[in-house]
Amino acid sequence: MKKLIIYISVFLLGSVFIFSQEKGKEKEKSTYESSYQNKAISGTPGMVTQSLRSKGDLKGSPYINEDFISAEVDGSTYSMRYNAHEDQFEYLDNDAVVLFPAKLGATVVEIPRLNKKYEYLNYKDGRSYNYGFLVVLYETDNLKLFKKEKVNFIKGVVPKTSYDRAYPDEYRRERDVFYYQINGGEIDRVPTRNRQFTSLFTDQSKEIDNYIKSNKISLNDENDLKKLFEFIGK
Repeated sequence: MKKLIIYISVFLLGSVFIFSQEKGKEKEKSTYESSYQNKAISGTPGMVTQSLRSKGDLKGSPYINEDFISAEVDGSTYSMRYNAHEDQFEYLDNDAVVLFPAKLGATVVEIPRLNKKYEYLNYKDGRSYNYGFLVVLYETDNLKLFKKEKVNFIKGVVPKTSYDRAYPDEYRRERDVFYYQINGGEIDRVPTRNRQFTSLFTDQSKEIDNYIKSNKISLNDENDLKKLFEFIGK
């Protein structure tokens, strides 16, 4: 009986040891990383430099455009690019990649080459409010149309056996989300149903409804929304 207990104990200890080794190997195989690590620059509050991607397979990009392009901010010119995953602008300072410190309602980034203007704003997203960069698609004193560019990070899967398939980490571009602002009010999502949309403009609801139907306007399409807002803003 004692011998049986000893054999069982040895077997269990051996199983735990083998399991621990397997877990260790599994961790060693996990080479996928989320691509970037930030390191603060001493003496420069609010600004961060970013190291290059370290290791692991990676699909896609967190950037709308990976190239650094000439951009204008408050009368100054920078070489910049927009990280849509982090919702931050980066600029080149000699050889360092530095995050641009955004200020609510005060940071406007204009990129003439792409004919794009970004504004750092407070906007409503469902029941919550967010701060971030929105692209200005149309604007008058009383009416504005924006879009939010989004890139999500999808973590990869490391194969546990030779029969399993590996999936790399991926930055996936999502559909743009559209927002509106009327008479300087809060910035909210553009409704995707005609009745909800036309109810935003009580004085023009019938004309807008007719325009949407006769021109087959989609409230999810950027070009269609531009046309619609131009019609409303006349």
